[in-house]
Amino acid sequence: MLTQPSFLSLTSLMTQVTQPTVRGYYVLSRLLCDEPGPPPMAFDNFLTEFNNMEGTRSMRQVMEAHRAHSECSGCHVEMDPLGFAFENYDGLGAYRTVNRGLAIDAAATVPGLGTYNNALELVSILARDARVPACVTRHLMTFALGRGELNATRDGLDAIAAGAGAGGPRLLDLLVAATQSPAFRARGGRGTN
Repeated sequence: MLTQPSFLSLTSLMTQVTQPTVRGYYVLSRLLCDEPGPPPMAFDNFLTEFNNMEGTRSMRQVMEAHRAHSECSGCHVEMDPLGFAFENYDGLGAYRTVNRGLAIDAAATVPGLGTYNNALELVSILARDARVPACVTRHLMTFALGRGELNATRDGLDAIAAGAGAGGPRLLDLLVAATQSPAFRARGGRGTN
């Protein structure tokens, strides 16, 4: 899913400029359920600085300079490395090894996840991370039940994620487990009408 053009173009700017922060934010918030805080008040100043660097450096160099600001580093230290893994893919999902005449470096280390050299290695790490099925289940059930606030115990999220498949759940397993759960099948999510 993460190396498909749909995701890669959705997380790019006008299909031309990749956005490692947006790609990393997606992985962090949608697959790991770790929601970073809002940008700092001086965000506009950083945008001006970012735009001035854009034509002369690789996207990674620009983002690393941005991350050097103490106001930004707290969130970007996790988001940007996750996004760097996808820099070999342009805004339309085409594979590339050079950007702006510079070799692309997609390797990164993320605290709590580990080190990887490219998107495929990151995807492999995510496939083994227990937070991913729990997070995907939470988002799936939020959509399926039509409500934002879910209670892991009452709505059976842990049971759905755990019962969706031995050796790592597949999306189809999660969908089946979700539709068979009491939260989905009964009004109010408590197993009774």
